[in-house]
Amino acid sequence: MKALNNSDSKTAADIFEEAGFSFDSEAGQVSPESSYGKALRQVALLKDVHVALETGTWDGSGSSLSIAKGLKESIGVLYTIEALEEKWLKAERHLSDYPVKCLLGVGVDTSFFPTIDDVVSAGGVGDAPQDEWQKWHSGEKSLAESYPVGLIKPICERFKVDFVHIDGGEFLGPNEFKSVRSHCLDVKFIALDDTQLYKNKANYADLAADTAWKVFKENAEDRNGWAIFVHASRLKELEAG
Repeated sequence: MKALNNSDSKTAADIFEEAGFSFDSEAGQVSPESSYGKALRQVALLKDVHVALETGTWDGSGSSLSIAKGLKESIGVLYTIEALEEKWLKAERHLSDYPVKCLLGVGVDTSFFPTIDDVVSAGGVGDAPQDEWQKWHSGEKSLAESYPVGLIKPICERFKVDFVHIDGGEFLGPNEFKSVRSHCLDVKFIALDDTQLYKNKANYADLAADTAWKVFKENAEDRNGWAIFVHASRLKELEAG
């Protein structure tokens, strides 16, 4: 194997690629040309959206790219969090030309990870049989436990986050939302993917019942549903402008 170039300008993805790691092209679930991708980009293009935060980067070719395309034009930055190291590395490659900081970790730790009974009480995970999503639950918890600190809190305490997209782990979604509500005090837009599933079903209901938040765009029929909420004060400006 040839020696690696140790230039400070290289990302982790650059170094792993030189070492022979394969970065295959993959399509994210939310393409930039999908209705949700276009809606995410529309928010990222707004003149007062300077910092965005996302949970669930995956390989960076879906929602992350949609947001990044908008922020590249508006001169903003996206902090996006992914727990699977292989996907994080691929995201660094796919998003290398955009104003994106790909972070390896989780949005929240597992201190309040939901129990099986919690998920059952909430109606399960869509149409998935319980024996299937229980395995998913176990795997997600094990992965999240490898990261002792959640990243939403420190990011929102350090930066004025204007736009949050919650699309991380299925069973981390409710606690990611609680962390956003507790620590991202300047947020104007909150986007939720999979609003028909456990991940964001209760989060959607919470914002829908809160008079300080209004639906900006949504489509409950697209895949497992998605919605973007805007703070009521910001909505008045959008309607006026």
